[in-house]
Formats: sequence, C-alpha cells, structure tokens
Amino acid sequence: MLRSLENWVAQTRHLQDAVTNVDRHFGELCQIFAAYVRKTARLGDKADLLVERLEAKVVEPLKAYGAIVKMKRDHLKATLTARNQEAKQLTQKEYVGKTHLINMLFHRQKPSYRELR
Repeated sequence: MLRSLENWVAQTRHLQDAVTNVDRHFGELCQIFAAYVRKTARLGDKADLLVERLEAKVVEPLKAYGAIVKMKRDHLKATLTARNQEAKQLTQKEYVGKTHLINMLFHRQKPSYRELR
C-alpha cells in the first residue's frame, strides 16, 4: 500500500509540474504561433501579389500572342489559298495556250484538200 501511495504522489507531482510548465510557457507558445501566422499571412499576401503580377506581365501578353498567332495563321491560310488558285489558273492557261499552239501548228502543216489532189 505504501508503494501505491508513493506512486500516486509521484503521479500527482508529475501532473502538477506539467500544469506549471504549460502555465509558464503557454503565453510564449501563443506568441510564437501568432508570429508564425502573421508571417505566413504576409507570405501569402506576397504570393498573391506575385500571382497577380505574373497574370498581368506574363499570362495576359501570352493570351494576346495567341490571338495574334491565330490571326497570322488565318492570313497565311488565305494567302496560300490565293496562291494555289493562281497557280492552278496559270497551269490551266499554259495548258490552253499549249493546246492552242499545237492546234495552230497542226492546222498550218495540214495539207489542204487541194494540195492532196
């Protein structure tokens, strides 16, 4: 029984010491946590500002660049289409011209009916 009474006294003393330590250091601990929260909030504010700056300085110009690229692609497509149509027309004109030239030469060299008799 004496041993259990000593254990009980030791446990009680241990609990009292723990409560005393918490009471002594709790204010300091709260101040440390408050400083940490403030510092984290400042860093969060700086991160928000950084994101806003990135948005304004990087993302928005890239969005504008995307629109410019799309416009240039459309312009290039129209130019290539026009060039292809011109090339097709020139090819057709050359074919017609060659055909006409061949026909002219053929008709010139063709002996007339009178010459055949």
